[in-house]
Amino acid sequence: MKNLLAVALVLLSVSPAICRPVLVLPYDQLLQQADLVVIATPTSVRDTQVETTFPGIQCDGKPVPAIRMEAEFDVLAVLKGDGAAKTFVLHYLRSDESRAKPAANGPNLIWFNPSEKHRYLLFLKRDENGGYSTLGIQTDSYFSVKDLGPIP
Repeated sequence: MKNLLAVALVLLSVSPAICRPVLVLPYDQLLQQADLVVIATPTSVRDTQVETTFPGIQCDGKPVPAIRMEAEFDVLAVLKGDGAAKTFVLHYLRSDESRAKPAANGPNLIWFNPSEKHRYLLFLKRDENGGYSTLGIQTDSYFSVKDLGPIP
């Protein structure tokens, strides 16, 4: 009887979990699926002011607002893809705080500050705009970009 009461108390005290599936690929799959794998450093970041939404997630039953961003990179090393590439443009999304409040289990995003002169390992796909975007969906772009620290 005590065990039954303990189980009932635990079940009644646990709140429902809010979760969503997140695709985290191992390095071998990132390498296989990428069109371009580079070590690069951002030289500029531009907010396009183009409003959109994050694919695959909702908050309170509504799409989560986002803004399209562009970052230009100088290539330090090409590990896969166009070895002649010296620069490229990365298209990604940022949160639009003016249209939405932060939410639990939100997107896993990337951001760049060119003045920090960090190096990044990027696993990228060619996109329809002639630039590149991260592997997987833009909602979790963080998992295709690895910060390698500042340039020594």
